[in-house]
Amino acid sequence: MEMEKLVEMITKEVMKRIKKLSYDENRYVKDKILLLGDCFESSNIKEALEEKYIVDLYNSDVNVDCYKAVVLSKLNLKVLSNLALGLCNGQYEEIIINALFKGKRVYVLEDGMEYRKYMSSANKNLYKLYTEYEQKLMYNGVDILNEGNLIRALLCGQDIHKSQNHEVYEDSISEKIENKQEFIKNSLSKKLITEVDLRRLYMDGVKEINILKKSILTPLAQDFIRINHLKIKRV
Repeated sequence: MEMEKLVEMITKEVMKRIKKLSYDENRYVKDKILLLGDCFESSNIKEALEEKYIVDLYNSDVNVDCYKAVVLSKLNLKVLSNLALGLCNGQYEEIIINALFKGKRVYVLEDGMEYRKYMSSANKNLYKLYTEYEQKLMYNGVDILNEGNLIRALLCGQDIHKSQNHEVYEDSISEKIENKQEFIKNSLSKKLITEVDLRRLYMDGVKEINILKKSILTPLAQDFIRINHLKIKRV
């Protein structure tokens, strides 16, 4: 009888310790982060996040429900436009849109925004369109951060919202677009510049005109410049 009681006591104690061990293990289970992009394999970001999270790289069997956040290293023109329009035309788009619908945090590295590389060469209206696509993405819940802010947001729990950097960036973009538009408005790219060309700009209020280094001014054009005190800059 005493042996039965002893066995029962030992069994209860073992079960109690198993339950406690199971509770402690569950308590300290790491959250998971999904990284989308080849560059993460040798990235400082992956190494830094592994201190706190289980970090997975993209594979075709991804289940977004398993992850606390999704991080995308690059956003090319196609994926950006698809996401802005809510189109699931690719695997990345499907993952990101599903993650947003399920309340997951989605981050994109700032350096990976492909369209920004074309600021100086792109048609201003086309560039503005992709700027608006980026804004739509951010309004829909995507955070676009540099590497340092991304790591701080995920490791330190700092809620670094898009608005902190977006207003400054948006103002910068608007200013650069306006400057580019002003430069184009005040420029003549013809090889031979006549009085009529200059008069057209002058009537629009332009008094500083950009022309090509090899452009030739007709004698009447030179007289018009002198009489109306125009400033000519060869670029």
